[in-house]
Amino acid sequence: MVIFSDGFESGDFSAWTGTEGATLPSVESNIKHHGNYSMRCNPNIVDQEDVYKTGLAATAIMYERFYVYIDAGLPSVNDQEFDCGGIGKDDYQNAVFATLRRIGGNNYWGTVTWIANVPTRDYEAAASNPSADTWYCIEQVRDVTNGRSKLYVGGVLKVDVAKAHVGNSNMVFAGVDYVSYAGLDTYHDCVVVDSSYIGPEAAGGPTVKKGSSLVNTMTEMLNSKMLFSMANRYPKLSPRRF
Repeated sequence: MVIFSDGFESGDFSAWTGTEGATLPSVESNIKHHGNYSMRCNPNIVDQEDVYKTGLAATAIMYERFYVYIDAGLPSVNDQEFDCGGIGKDDYQNAVFATLRRIGGNNYWGTVTWIANVPTRDYEAAASNPSADTWYCIEQVRDVTNGRSKLYVGGVLKVDVAKAHVGNSNMVFAGVDYVSYAGLDTYHDCVVVDSSYIGPEAAGGPTVKKGSSLVNTMTEMLNSKMLFSMANRYPKLSPRRF
């Protein structure tokens, strides 16, 4: 069941609890994954620039799926990194982060890799070396019931590690956090929070999960960009509440 979703189609951050950073994120239209808008994060100093949602229904197993696009500023020096999403209880101190990092040790020297930061860094099985100007589907899991943290990239499970989490999840964030270098410029879109696996969006529209009821499916569509685009294309059609 969808707990929260936002594709920034309102043109603002009204669906979120707040924004934070020395500079704040913006809603823009020039680069987006679906629909007309996405969120841009362009911190002008080593800092953070994100949106956060608190007060979610406390959930033992919480998934957060989002898309991220790096327009500029891939980590170029070993140990540079930034968090691009997180799930936690009450604050960031008890959270799971999806992080992009240039590795300065182990078998990944000099490579850029998605990691699950819990807060110890657990690397994916093989360095991914993501590229700029590409949308990546990132999905992370904070599993209190089974004591696990997971990270999916493009629908493929990359990290699955044991982690004894304290307290059910009730908050998420998206954007960039704990940026360790300057010059980063990213876009974020299609955020969905659920109690079960979400997966990548179907081509041209939102994810419709197998077994979803009509009400839940329509709710996902209303919170996504599909019906927004349809309304623009066919003005006489208007979404109805169920």
